[in-house]
Amino acid sequence: MTKQNIVTLKETTYQKIPELYSVVEKCVICKSRHIHAAEEGNVVAHCINLKNPTTYDLVIDRTNAENLRLAEKYGVKLYE
Repeated sequence: MTKQNIVTLKETTYQKIPELYSVVEKCVICKSRHIHAAEEGNVVAHCINLKNPTTYDLVIDRTNAENLRLAEKYGVKLYE
């Protein structure tokens, strides 16, 4: 079974043209906080000092109304 990280979508506020990114508050592998591209699906783990490259699934938290609003605004595909 693939490990899953639940992510929260965030909008940048430091750029003239806002961009979207996602935040993993507690990584399923290293228990740290990570920043990722705003997407769902299988991605390479950002954990430091992994002996073997590994991947995990990013899943956007659908219980958060702001996540759904940002996903729709930026055209992020939500998988079933």
